[in-house]
Amino acid sequence: MHALAIMRAHHREEWVAAILASLAAAQAAAGDAAAARPLYAEALAIARAHFGNAHATTGAYLAVFAGYLGRSGEVEAALAMYDEAVATISLSVSPPHARSSATRTS
Repeated sequence: MHALAIMRAHHREEWVAAILASLAAAQAAAGDAAAARPLYAEALAIARAHFGNAHATTGAYLAVFAGYLGRSGEVEAALAMYDEAVATISLSVSPPHARSSATRTS
């Protein structure tokens, strides 16, 4: 938790999100789903704020949170979040001309 406090103090949001996701994984592995879920949620919220909704890193946080949801039995929520993760990552790695042509045909 010391590292988390340091990264928060230095406004290193990308590291804060990574530490929170790691803490969440540790809590989940220890069987404390109640402690894990808000940590995953905060990590994702920070990723959205720091990287934006259309960034591959945000997509990765979506996928990690979705994996947790699936393992916790929240299958519908997990599948919806996985869909969002795939869409986010796909959009972020597609060439700009593919994005603009996809927008024009929609």
